[in-house]
Amino acid sequence: MNLYKETPVESYGHECFFQKMLICCDKARLIFVQNQLGNSDVIDTYVTNPDDFKDYETKPEYLAHIKLITEDGERPYEIALTTPIDLQHFEVDIHNSFVDIYRLVDGKMPRKITYDKDSDYEQLKYLITYDKPMADVEPCEAVKEVLKFHEEYLKSDDIRLAYIYEEKIKKDDQTQIIVQTGFAKCREILKSEIRALMKKLGYNVELKWLNDCSLEQLQRIFDFDWLHETPSFQQIKDRLTV
Repeated sequence: MNLYKETPVESYGHECFFQKMLICCDKARLIFVQNQLGNSDVIDTYVTNPDDFKDYETKPEYLAHIKLITEDGERPYEIALTTPIDLQHFEVDIHNSFVDIYRLVDGKMPRKITYDKDSDYEQLKYLITYDKPMADVEPCEAVKEVLKFHEEYLKSDDIRLAYIYEEKIKKDDQTQIIVQTGFAKCREILKSEIRALMKKLGYNVELKWLNDCSLEQLQRIFDFDWLHETPSFQQIKDRLTV
């Protein structure tokens, strides 16, 4: 398990493709915005600054200015994906992963993440998350729209901007500050969660060595097959300190 696995440039979940999808895919944009706002009175949307997408060539960000159309008129909305790390998302991933471990330690099965195949938003979310459409279900119109557009995107000049974007964020000071701050916070969360897990397992031993573990090392707590066997304290320490 790697909470910080980079998203491939060609994937549906990459920042550049997601923003281009918001610009070009009317059905997907409407479904996404309706869900984000929890607001069913939005009947249509459009992006007012599609040409600014070329900003990815000169700076590591693009802000989509979206107009929301309702029966009462229009109002503005903005969506920006400007960094390669969503700290809140990864914090939730860490927490949920430990919840699953605790359930297994207690002899219960881990939570099963399910998606509603009848929900257009859930289908779209699944596509973006897993980089493929749901199996054994007819894709909704929004997903079909995104699948078709993705084929065109990969052949267009916009994919070149995505590669440029990846190089820009590696050199952008502000982005790197956000990334490193996020990594540091998640490292502290992992250490805290591991200490709590050791206590739950009855391993009342000295844990100062956790402070010397890198983020990558701490994530190895998820490498164990918790379903079939609870590792000993020494096994955990050996794995995390390699």
